[in-house]
Amino acid sequence: MITGAPVNVLDFGAKGDGITDDTVAIQAAIVFCENNILPLYFPSNAVGQFYKTTAPLVVSKPLTMTGENSRNVTIVAVDLTVGQFLLDIDGTTFGTYEQGEFGGFTLLASAGNCMRVKNASVSKFSDIVLRDSVNGIIYTGTRCYSNTFERIIVTGGISGVSFQMSAHTGGGQHSFSDCSFGGSTGFSISNDTFVDSVNFYNTNFEQCLVNSFFAAGYVRGLGFYGCRTEGCDGIDFNIRPTTGNLISGIVFEGCSFVASDNGGVPRISFGGDVGLVRGFNVNSNSVGHGGNNFSSFLVQLNGDGESGTVANNFLDGTLANCAPVNTLRSNVAVYNNEANNGKFSPGFTLQTSTWTPIDASGAGLTLTTAYSTYSRVGNIVTASAEIVFPATANASNIAIGGLPFAIATNTIAVGATASTNGAQFTAYIKAATSNFVNFKNESNAFVPNSSISTGTITFTLTYFV
Repeated sequence: MITGAPVNVLDFGAKGDGITDDTVAIQAAIVFCENNILPLYFPSNAVGQFYKTTAPLVVSKPLTMTGENSRNVTIVAVDLTVGQFLLDIDGTTFGTYEQGEFGGFTLLASAGNCMRVKNASVSKFSDIVLRDSVNGIIYTGTRCYSNTFERIIVTGGISGVSFQMSAHTGGGQHSFSDCSFGGSTGFSISNDTFVDSVNFYNTNFEQCLVNSFFAAGYVRGLGFYGCRTEGCDGIDFNIRPTTGNLISGIVFEGCSFVASDNGGVPRISFGGDVGLVRGFNVNSNSVGHGGNNFSSFLVQLNGDGESGTVANNFLDGTLANCAPVNTLRSNVAVYNNEANNGKFSPGFTLQTSTWTPIDASGAGLTLTTAYSTYSRVGNIVTASAEIVFPATANASNIAIGGLPFAIATNTIAVGATASTNGAQFTAYIKAATSNFVNFKNESNAFVPNSSISTGTITFTLTYFV
C-alpha cells in the first residue's frame, strides 16, 4: 500500500463529465503517481456522468488507485476492441509488481474487457463493480500470487467470464471474499493455468448461463466456504481437469445451492476428461430448488472423481428423485445425507439396479435370465441372479460373467447357490485369476456346464470392489 498525500485525477485535467475524453489526463496521473510513489484519487462523478476513456489505462508499477466508492465513481471505456482492457495492470516490464491497491470505482468496457491483472502480486482489490463488457477480470502471468479480492461485483452485461485465470503459472494464495460473479461463466480456471490455494468466502455466483465455476487447469487447494449460487442454467461447479492436470484438495462447506434454473442438473461435477480429481470434501451444504423439487445429484462422479467424502448435506427434494451422488465408488464415502422427506439410508447411499449375466466359460452358451439384480453400499456389492441353461454337454466349468462391478484385486468372494436338480453349490470368485463367478460342489470341485443342462441355477454373491 502506498501512503502519502493523494493526487486528485482532476488536477491533471480529467473532467469526469461523461463527454470529455479523459484518457490522456488519467494516464498522465497514473504515471506521475507511479514515479513519485503517491496514491491516485478519483472524486465522485455527478449523477449520470463518468470518466470517459478511449484507450486502455496502463499501470506498470505499484500504485494505489482509489475512488470515492463504486457507486459514485464510474470509468467508461468507449471504442475498445476485443482483447483490450480498460484498466490494464501489467507488471511485466519491471519484472515484479507488488503492493498495489485498487478499489472504489465501477468499470464499463463495452466491446473490451474491464481489467487485466498480469504479473501483479501481494496486492488488494476491493469495492469494484464490473459490468457491460466482454470479460470482467483476466488474471494471468507468471508472478500473480498472494492477491486478495474483496467485494468484487460482476453484474449485468458481462457476455463472457466474470473472472478468468488464463495462462497463469504463478504461485499461490488467492483469496476472494464477499464477491459476486455472473456472466456466461462466473469464474474460470483455464487448462493452461497452474495455481495453488484458491479460496472463496461468502461469495455469490448469480445467474450464470453455463457454469458458476469451471476449472480445467492444475489446482492444488480449492475451497468454497459459505458460498451461494442462484439461477445457473447448467452445472454450478464443473471441476474438469484436462490431460495432464490435477485438481486436488477441494472443499465445499456451508454452501447454499438455491433456485437453479434446472432442478435436474447436478450442482457439482468432478472429472469427465482424462485429468485427475483427488481428495474432495463436500460437507454440510444445502441444495434447493423451487417447490422442493431438486431432482438430480449434489455430486456427479465421472471418470476421475476418485477419492473424497460427501456427508452431512441436505437436499431439498424427495428420496425418490434426488441423491447425494450419481454412483458409488471405492474411496468415496457417502453418509449422513438427508432429503426433505427423510434420510438416505443406510448411511451410505444405497445403489440398486439390474445386470446382465453372460456365459464366460468359453462354451458360447446362450443363457436365459429370469432375474438379475444387485445392490451396492460403499464398496460392498451383493449380486443375485436366476439363470436358465440351454441343453449342453459341454464339460467346461460354469462361469458367469457380466458382474455389475469389477471385483477388488486379490479378493476371494463366496455366496450361496441352489439348482433345479437339488444340488447345493458355492458361488466362488478369485479375483487374482478371474472376474466371473465359478461354482463348486460339496467336494470342492468346480461344476461343469453339462451338470446344469436345461436346468436353473440361482445364486447370491457378496464381494468387495
